Amino acid sequence: MKALAAISVAAALLGTTATAHAEGPSRLDKIRETGVLTIGHPETSVPFAYLDGNQKPIGYTVEICQEVAKYVQEALKLPKLEVRYNPTTSATRIPLLANGTIDLECGNTTNNEARHKLVSFAPTTFVAQVVLVARKDGGVDPNDLSSFRGKTIAA
Repeated sequence: MKALAAISVAAALLGTTATAHAEGPSRLDKIRETGVLTIGHPETSVPFAYLDGNQKPIGYTVEICQEVAKYVQEALKLPKLEVRYNPTTSATRIPLLANGTIDLECGNTTNNEARHKLVSFAPTTFVAQVVLVARKDGGVDPNDLSSFRGKTIAA
C-alpha cells in the first residue's frame, strides 16, 4: 500500500514538470540541480509524522515521502539524492511548500479546494471521520446535541 501511495505522490510531483517548465525552472529542475529533496514534517502528529527517541522523523507519511524520494532519485537518474527534513506546523506547512522551502509535506494535511489555489495534492492516502461517542450511563445521546446542554465534554 505504501509503495502504491509513494508512486502516486511521485507521479503527481513528476507530472507537474511540463507545466512548470513553461513558467521557468520546476521543482524537479531544482532537485536535479542541487541533488537535494527537502521533506517537511510535523513533529508530533502520531502516527503520521513525529520524532523518535533520537529526534529523527518517523511515521506513516514520512515513510511514504521516503519512498517518493527514492522514486524521484530513480526518475531523475541521480547517482545520489540527499534527503533533508524541515519541521512544519499547521500554520507553516502550506507557506513553506508554496515558497519552495520544502519540496514535499509529509503530514496529515486536509485536501480541500482553498488549498488547491496554493499547492498541489497527491491522491489521498488516509481518510478519517470524526464521530461523537459517549458513555451509555452518562446521560448524553451523541445523536441528540441538545442532550449535551449543561454537560462537560472533551473533544
